[in-house]
Amino acid sequence: MRSASDPIRAAWLGTVVIGGAGLALCAVAAVWASRPIDTETIDPNWSPRAKLPVQTESLGQERSSQLAAFDKHLWTPPPPEDVDRVVEASPPAPPPPPRLQLIGIVTPESSTSGTYLAILYDPDTDTTHILGSGESIVGLSIGDVNASGALLLSPHGETELKLDTCVSGESRG
Repeated sequence: MRSASDPIRAAWLGTVVIGGAGLALCAVAAVWASRPIDTETIDPNWSPRAKLPVQTESLGQERSSQLAAFDKHLWTPPPPEDVDRVVEASPPAPPPPPRLQLIGIVTPESSTSGTYLAILYDPDTDTTHILGSGESIVGLSIGDVNASGALLLSPHGETELKLDTCVSGESRG
């Protein structure tokens, strides 16, 4: 004979009890779902009707005063300037001079007089120019060229370009 504490028998009994309760609940749910619903009969001639608010004179005035708030101009453009007045145009500013950099000074091989030529680099056009005293480039004239620098002459004035002769690691003091 089996004991009352047999685990297999207890599991089987639990399964039967839970299964039976679940089956009973499913039967009750099926009966409830198949029950007819008591509803009122719907009139076949029914149509929706809008319930509009009653318009009174005061309501119309209130609404128009509320809408008048949106008629206000928040910004008014300034009046146009006098078209008849002729504005004298100032002459256009001359273009800025090119950003030339002095990258070297050389002496021509054929010259024994000690004249120097400046090697100028234009980063805007990525070109290199070798020019001597008195020559011009893009509206600029080359002034005196010596062993340490060159002088540029432009409509804006004179600009002296110095040759950087520092060796890397030296202090410029």
